[in-house]
Amino acid sequence: MSSYLTKAEFQALRLRLEAGNARLKVPKYVARRVFHRVSNKDVVSVAKASVLPKKLCIFLLHGASLSLFIVGLGLVFIEFESRAAAAIPALGVFWAILTILTSDKGNHWIGHAGLLLSLATLLLLPFSYSYPIALTGTSIWISRCIYSLSQFWLEQLLMDSYDAFEMMVEHIKIEETEIEDTRQSNPQQQLP
Repeated sequence: MSSYLTKAEFQALRLRLEAGNARLKVPKYVARRVFHRVSNKDVVSVAKASVLPKKLCIFLLHGASLSLFIVGLGLVFIEFESRAAAAIPALGVFWAILTILTSDKGNHWIGHAGLLLSLATLLLLPFSYSYPIALTGTSIWISRCIYSLSQFWLEQLLMDSYDAFEMMVEHIKIEETEIEDTRQSNPQQQLP
């Protein structure tokens, strides 16, 4: 493994990260893949830390997301009977597109707004429409949360482990946070 940072440079980076002078970023889709595809044994061997509870949480959230969607499909089948033949595939395509294409994009407010809109249908629409929409919206929101949680937990792991940082360095972006200089904000202070 080639070294991008020495351990001393990594410690200096950790201090900058902890002080808020920099931010470590890993793409959400990369983080989710790490928690899905990398075994806990491999993580322990590199990072010297177990991620088993986090992997279990992500697995359970996936199960909850899929279960809510399936329950929503069941309600569509029960409520719409013969018309469910068209509604179920349409809802499935809608769910798949939103889950796959939007889960790792956008900030968390977009996901919360979608959840709130889908839950608002409980007040605005009849049962036969509102519950499947609310369950599907909640399912998509949970799917988005999986990406955000994966990103947060992986970033924590990378800040704590030099070896894990070195292994994932191709996917890591360090963003410098700008600290406003008071002399730049007030030009009169720059004069001698």
